[in-house]
Amino acid sequence: MTNVIVAFPKPEDAKSIRNILVKNGFPVVAVCTSGAQTLQYADDLHNGVVVCGYRLTT
Repeated sequence: MTNVIVAFPKPEDAKSIRNILVKNGFPVVAVCTSGAQTLQYADDLHNGVVVCGYRLTT
């Protein structure tokens, strides 16, 4: 199954989205609040999906 990274600037929003995805059977491997964190986790994975907002901090 595909790995999922959730990235939103507000941690509470990211955790809410993570909970929805996990309840529906998607494996969330990371919850991020910045673009740099997201890129770091994405670099470690060979495949996956990033669910994010349109604006992240660096």
